[in-house]
Formats: sequence, structure tokens, C-alpha cells
Amino acid sequence: TKTVDDLSFEVKVKNNKTVFTWGNTVNGADYSQLKLRFEDGVFASFYDDRGFYRLGSSEVNVSEEEAVNIALERVKSFSYLYDDKEITNFNIVTEKIDSHTGFLNRTERFVMYPCYIVDLPLDQIYPGSVSYIEVMVWADSGEVVSCEALGYGFPSEDPNQTSSAGNTQTDDDSAPPTTLYL
Repeated sequence: TKTVDDLSFEVKVKNNKTVFTWGNTVNGADYSQLKLRFEDGVFASFYDDRGFYRLGSSEVNVSEEEAVNIALERVKSFSYLYDDKEITNFNIVTEKIDSHTGFLNRTERFVMYPCYIVDLPLDQIYPGSVSYIEVMVWADSGEVVSCEALGYGFPSEDPNQTSSAGNTQTDDDSAPPTTLYL
């Protein structure tokens, strides 16, 4: 990976696949990309979302450490429902917290603003196969965008149960860009 000014270039090679990615980058996060993928040395796919997204702002007034503290404070009052029971009082494994910058839209589709994505790993698997809580925080204001109970695909205690754990924010109606395979 190489970044110069606001353009990043990354080459990933794994087994028989090679992916070249060019990204428009601000504060360490890509907000639009162009990708070329090859399999066995033959062109396989092309992805370009640069025409979809534009940057609304790159203003960052909140540090990553502050964003983690905001997320830890938010999770104290967070709960989700599983099998008609409210699940609360989570124990966070603080030494394994992961955070990084990203971009989200606010009110206009495809106009992106910087945010922090903070993953708070839990000390155990909670009902509904929940293993971590993801908190998104706007990088300019410190406002919490969303708080979700998520998992990494662990089996639930009862395979016939479905979880009602989910996103507390439901107003994002943007569609992901389309990938065209040739």
C-alpha cells in the first residue's frame, strides 16, 4: 500500500487472485475506489464507485482516542432484544478494541463525511451470537451515528431462534454501488 497526498494505491495478491485498488483518501480512509481484479493472470472484474461519491467534508475535530471513549460511554446505556429479553451490562475487552476511520453519508445520498468505526469486543458470546458492539462516531462532532450488537458468525444457542439484535439507526436508504463483472 502506498499513499501520496489524497490518493492511495494497494496491491493484494492471494493465491491466484491479484487486486489493484486506487482510492481517494482523506485522514487515512478511502471514500471512493477503482479496483481491477485478475484471476490466474486473466482480467476478472472492474469496480468503480468514484462517480457515485463525493466528499461533503474532511473536517476531523475528534481524535481516535476520544471516539473510543465516546463509544465506551455509549455502550454503558446500550441494550438489544433477543427472544423478547433485553440484553444489557456488557463486559468489554478493552485491550482488544479496534477502531479506524471511514466515511458515511448523512442526509444526502453519496455525499460522504468522516467517522470513526469502533469495534468493542465482548468477554463472551451474548445471546443471539453477539460477540462485539460496533459504535460509529462522527469525526467532526463526536455524535454517535449508530450502536449495533454484532457477531462473527458464531452459532446461536438455539438454531431455531432468530435474533432481533440490530442497528438502532434505520434512516440510511443508500444503495451500495453496483459491481460489473465481465
